[in-house]
Amino acid sequence: MYKRFVFVLLVLGFCFGLYAQEEKVNRFSWSMGYNFSPSTNGIAASTDFGFLIFHNEELDIRNQLGLNSLTLNDNDDLTNTAYTFTEKFSFGKITANKLFRYYSFLEGGIGIYSNDSKKLFETPIAYNFGLGIGLDIFVEKNFSFFFEWGFLEHILDKQDIFDPRFQMGIRLFF
Repeated sequence: MYKRFVFVLLVLGFCFGLYAQEEKVNRFSWSMGYNFSPSTNGIAASTDFGFLIFHNEELDIRNQLGLNSLTLNDNDDLTNTAYTFTEKFSFGKITANKLFRYYSFLEGGIGIYSNDSKKLFETPIAYNFGLGIGLDIFVEKNFSFFFEWGFLEHILDKQDIFDPRFQMGIRLFF
């Protein structure tokens, strides 16, 4: 079931991008940052490319396709290094003074992982899905610092790993 859910999210994201509305707002974004997970005390990197799906004065919907690296400790005390391809839908609003964009998001993805007993490209693969909140603080019209707090559920083989995550970085809109 998780595989189908993640696959449907990926396909929907690509399809919504074809129908993105054109307005005088920035349609695309690129971001890079670091994420921190208190459960593993690990810091990892992420990057994503986003595009506008819908925008009006009350709602701003964006889709972001990202690459993430992360470290997870599973129930058997194994340290897993994972690399995931994720899709994130964010639903938010840009404030009237255009200094902030606050949003909530849904995220899902697939990836590969390794540990002491599994090589990186061996099966099974990893799945994840989650939700959270975020804030863009605009320094300029096309540049912001972002902060996100969310919860991800990772499925590695037959283990579920619940992972709160804090992410921060920079985002360029164009």
